[in-house]
Amino acid sequence: MANYSDNADEVKAVLGLIDTYKRWANYETRNDRKYFKYHPSEWGKAQPLDAEIQTPYGPKKMKDIKVGDEVCGVNGDINIVTMIHPQGVKDIYEVNFADGDKVECCGEHLWEVDSKYLGYASPKIIETKDLKNNFLSKNGEHRIFSIRVPKPLFLKNSFFNVISPYLMGVLLGDGCLRCHSVDFTSIDGHIVDKIATNIDKDYEVKSWKNNVQHRIKKNGCKGGGINIYKNELKKYNLYGLHSDERFIPNEYLYAKEKDRKNLLHGLMDTDGTIDIRGYSRFSTKSKKMSIQFKWLIESLGGICIIRDKFSKCNGKIFHSYRCDIKFNNSKDLFSLPRKVKRGIDRQSDVNRIISDIKIIGKKECQCITIDNPDGLYLTNNCIVTHNCLREQQYKHYVQQGFLSVEPSEFDSKLLRLFDKGHNMHNRWSDYFKDIGVLRGRWECKNPLCHVFDDNGKELGHNAQDISIIFKKNESRIYGADERKGIFEPDGCVCGCKDFEYMETSVKDDNLNMSGHADVILDCSNLDIDSRFKGVMSTCNPEFLPKNGQTAVGDMKTIGQSGWDFQLEKKGPHKYYVIQLLIYIYILDCDYGLLMYENKNNSELRWYKIERNDKWWETIKWQAKQMMEMAKDKKLPPPRYNSKSNYSCKNCSFKTLCHKSGVWKDPNLNNKMKNFYRELL
Repeated sequence: MANYSDNADEVKAVLGLIDTYKRWANYETRNDRKYFKYHPSEWGKAQPLDAEIQTPYGPKKMKDIKVGDEVCGVNGDINIVTMIHPQGVKDIYEVNFADGDKVECCGEHLWEVDSKYLGYASPKIIETKDLKNNFLSKNGEHRIFSIRVPKPLFLKNSFFNVISPYLMGVLLGDGCLRCHSVDFTSIDGHIVDKIATNIDKDYEVKSWKNNVQHRIKKNGCKGGGINIYKNELKKYNLYGLHSDERFIPNEYLYAKEKDRKNLLHGLMDTDGTIDIRGYSRFSTKSKKMSIQFKWLIESLGGICIIRDKFSKCNGKIFHSYRCDIKFNNSKDLFSLPRKVKRGIDRQSDVNRIISDIKIIGKKECQCITIDNPDGLYLTNNCIVTHNCLREQQYKHYVQQGFLSVEPSEFDSKLLRLFDKGHNMHNRWSDYFKDIGVLRGRWECKNPLCHVFDDNGKELGHNAQDISIIFKKNESRIYGADERKGIFEPDGCVCGCKDFEYMETSVKDDNLNMSGHADVILDCSNLDIDSRFKGVMSTCNPEFLPKNGQTAVGDMKTIGQSGWDFQLEKKGPHKYYVIQLLIYIYILDCDYGLLMYENKNNSELRWYKIERNDKWWETIKWQAKQMMEMAKDKKLPPPRYNSKSNYSCKNCSFKTLCHKSGVWKDPNLNNKMKNFYRELL
């Protein structure tokens, strides 16, 4: 192949530009976690099938997670699972935390850790096995690593129960669940008044015993009759329970953030304490409720440590559970003024300290890919953690309805390869977008974009119309009518300034060709001197696309064996070069960049693809031949002369193709040469 080079100055210039940008990004954002989204996070995240994943509707086992499921993100957002990757049986590491929580994962599972002990200027991404190896220093000293605590979970459960979340917290804390009526104990008028103003209008709070005992009863009722609050306790199987049997119903535990905070206030206003130093804790005799309370705190962005507590009274030993709480602002744990007054606002964010890492055995695992570049999701206790032309013609006939083919299942190795490619695309397009050299289509991220007209004026939609628009989740797309796309817009007419990058469409109706270009690079607006001020440049701007020049890039991932036997010995795959050549001519770009990344170690190898008029003429001739063949439902000859070729063995249409008589044609080699010519 004479039309590519892996030593081209243009390749070195673009790679140097990326290196310069990474230096600048690390310098400019060293105290900002955003740049971690560029770290190649697709190597791991494998966990056992019995691990818990936090979803907007409560925890879910890893084995039950499916593509399309929603999972909770680290920033209080929701992410969609885009891929599931079976990992088979793997060695399992148990990562223990100082608060008693633990997570099981594989050795390649990634953690974003900080270590003031080691003087980290900013958090780093480290694999579990490397974290274990660095956990103890050479002299056996324990090194301290920590991970951040997520923002409050965004949960979707909504309910309109008789018992409000705050009242449920009060009843579980200081209520009598075995009394004939619904009673609670409190010396604080604030609690009584808050309940009295938030119960049904037909009910009242009746107090006696020096305003310490309180009863929720129907207005004017002297006893007996139906009490809706008592019936509600029965519905949740809470009525009649002793103190050590109490629990929080799931509807309340996995409710929206506002409702979970009100539930927490009810629990802490009654059975919660805070000392003069601002240290807070919650006490209960129920082990189940202590575990649920711990999850409640963690779902709201805090840490909770459960400790056993024993006390002696009248010769008897009583066992209870004390939940020590770490919260960024302990004032937020209460609504009771006298307790709020003692709260403190921490000077630094709460984080989790890793206390131990050990191998505990083997388990079957899988990992998930989510639609968020940082790849982070929440696990237990909310812990942040191209084809041959014959195949193309077959696909054309499938689209026309002339034949059908059974979809094939990918093995886990192939799925991981595709996962690697997906993350590679996200990572590199993020690089180019942030530098300001990326052209393409850009979709406004505002789901209510079409509430505004093309002049930015808000239309007079009613609530139902707005709900329909929101569910459609359709936004304006910029650059769709431009052959090479456009640079990221400054803002949408709706006012949103956040855009989703979309690959540029590659289409030629005359040749019946279509596809999507991964990236189109244009350095016309790049000012290196001011963009990367203070950071040494490792690129030569002279060789970057300039003066209106553009380069189209295509990204590929490859395993170690392919790296050794293909790239090292033969160079880039010829069919990828041909594909990129098509993009160059249809998009009228000056040259192409074929980007390979080794999926085993993220090593890079890039090639510059030159324009080649002779090849392009052959490609156009082939396209027209295939359009003529399609009229008679004919196929071109196979690209390879053996069914055992890798591409033929993995083709979706191999069952149909391999049974055809073309493979027994004695003139097959000549037909292949006549059709594919120099592209063979």
